[in-house]
Amino acid sequence: MHGHGWFGPYQGHPAPGFKGAFCLSPQGRGATDYKGLGELDVLRAIEEVCLDFNIDRSRIYLRGGSMGGTGTLSLGVHYADRFAGLAPTAANSDYVAWTERWGWNTPFEQRFSDLRLWIQEAHSARTFAGNLLNLPTFIQHGSADLIVPPAHSRNTWRILRENGCEAEFREHPNVGHGGFPGHAMDNALAWV
Repeated sequence: MHGHGWFGPYQGHPAPGFKGAFCLSPQGRGATDYKGLGELDVLRAIEEVCLDFNIDRSRIYLRGGSMGGTGTLSLGVHYADRFAGLAPTAANSDYVAWTERWGWNTPFEQRFSDLRLWIQEAHSARTFAGNLLNLPTFIQHGSADLIVPPAHSRNTWRILRENGCEAEFREHPNVGHGGFPGHAMDNALAWV
């Protein structure tokens, strides 16, 4: 799944090619992080491809970077039974990382504090990490990422491991929000 900025009014982002695999590159409905309507679009696109082609439903994998990584984890934790493995890169997956890095979402006493916390938790993959118990997940992040702090992936991986999930994490030194070494995605896909 593509990152933020690769969308337009029409499907046009080319799907990557992997030998022996049918690849789909859903649009993501703008900047939805593949949640809400974006999530439904991905599920519908997968279903349409499965209806038109002989797809082994037990071997459907999700991968993506940035917003696509966020969507990979989000769809994975909510529909774990539909996928065989996840390979998110630079995913916004733990709202606590924003607080740690920039002080965003700092709790303060107000009338709706509990509701605010509930909404934050409901939109974070970390909350549902236990759902990945039987879904292999290979997380990658650059240590020098200034767009999505690496703490997102570190925290999510820690929570996955605490829940007994099969998860691997690779933090690439001196890599920002992009520019991962060529072997990085190959390693992730081979692992899942």
